[in-house]
Amino acid sequence: MPSNQVTSTAETQQTNLERGGRLLARAMEAAPDAPDSIDALIILFGDASWVLRSSTTRTYKAQISAILRQQVQTGELDNSRVEAGLGRLDLLLKARRGNPPPRTSAKKCKCGSYLEYRLLLQDFVARTKSGKADRIDWVLGLLLRVGPYLGLRTIEWLNASASAEYLIVQNAKHSNGRANGPARRISVGEVPQPIVAVLGDLIAGLARLTAEKANWGLDFVFWASGSHACVSV
Repeated sequence: MPSNQVTSTAETQQTNLERGGRLLARAMEAAPDAPDSIDALIILFGDASWVLRSSTTRTYKAQISAILRQQVQTGELDNSRVEAGLGRLDLLLKARRGNPPPRTSAKKCKCGSYLEYRLLLQDFVARTKSGKADRIDWVLGLLLRVGPYLGLRTIEWLNASASAEYLIVQNAKHSNGRANGPARRISVGEVPQPIVAVLGDLIAGLARLTAEKANWGLDFVFWASGSHACVSV
């Protein structure tokens, strides 16, 4: 990675810092015993099974550079250490370039098994007990737990309301007459009580996330909707 910096807007720089911070957190989680940030990133990108598109490696390169140079400014890392580390990371990023399979709808798991569903739930529980779960993990865990019982599109939770007897849902497909009205009422009388008890928590949790992160809130909801497996329980 050359030391000369490409001119970018303040917004781009801030985005690179934020996403570089998330990359670094991922690296530190994968290599908690690494001596410093650079060693953790080297371990992360040293995974030979990881294949990235060229555009992705360029993006990661900018994000890594941004977060490590910030650590120079805060005194966490020495500039010479960062320059040497960026050079090695550049080689690793080039080694990760390839042609990963396309992430199309056909590649998604659309009807996972009950065992897979339970394993996913257990993973969220384990992350929570270990203290590694953040608010997004908490909301996704609730979504995974509740979703198969109600069958809502994820974005419909944003305007849903719950009572002890019913879940009121604003239909996402109401435009052009694609739904049976602007809203629907779902009885929760046959839904297990532990699921009914957390409906309000899920609705409130999604609302907080989208309010706090307005710039990516809907992207999060659509991503969760696309990745949500239809599991028979």
